[in-house]
Order: sequence, then structure tokens, then C-alpha cells
Amino acid sequence: MNKNKTLSLTTYGLKNTNQRKALYELLQKQNQPVKAEDLYKELQNKNIAISLSTIYRILDAFLEKGIVSKTTIDNDGVIYYEVPRSKHFHHLICLSCHKIVNFENCPIHDFEDELANKTNFAIAYHQLDVYGYCPECLAKMKEKHSTIK
Repeated sequence: MNKNKTLSLTTYGLKNTNQRKALYELLQKQNQPVKAEDLYKELQNKNIAISLSTIYRILDAFLEKGIVSKTTIDNDGVIYYEVPRSKHFHHLICLSCHKIVNFENCPIHDFEDELANKTNFAIAYHQLDVYGYCPECLAKMKEKHSTIK
């Protein structure tokens, strides 16, 4: 996959529309996964005419072509999108405040190679999201319930 900022969407069989280019450029600037609604607000602030439904359609096309990946926070189903980076990383996701922290150490990489060899499956990528509570939310929970350790 071409991961540079001058991505030509035609490489993926997509037209290079102004809306697609603007959305891709905005995604490229993010340092962590972002919700479609937040992308919509940012594009509106930049006076780019685009509807939220168009953003979702573009994101679906990007997902299908492997241009973006998505992460879901499972307790509320909110979907976050991001452009895969040259550095391989995964996410720690707070179940309370939904803070997302990237981490680079991949515990699955060797297992992925072993799995591919055993199954002859051509693994394109993997995703690891670890759910829990960030230090701030954990401290708040401890204050409310002194029995939590």
C-alpha cells in the first residue's frame, strides 16, 4: 500500500474527487484514530462542503480498498478510523473516556508468520486493540468505590 501523503486514489480504482482528497489529507494528519463525526466537523470548519453520509460512504470505500483501517470501542460501538502508518502499532482503549493510546510492541507478529505457515493463509494484516481503563479513569473509579484496587 502506498502510505505517503501524495496518494493517488486512482491507484485503488477510486476517482480523485476533492472530497475524497480532503478527507484523506485530514486522516493523514491525525495521530490517533478518529470518529467520522469529528472528521465531518473539521471539514466543515475548513469550509469544505461535504455531508456526514458522504464521509461514511468515502470511508467505506477507503476501507474496502485498504486505504484506512477501523477500530471499534465495543462498549458503545463507536467506530474510529485511521490511515495505516509505516510503523506498526496497536491501541490501548479506555472503556470509560474512550482515550486511545498507540503502542508499537507487537506481540502477534511472530504468531502471524507461524499461522500463515501452518494454514497457507495469505495474511494481509492484523489488528490488536486492548481494552481497559486509563490511569485517570481508574483513579476516579477508585475514589468512588474504595473497594477497587
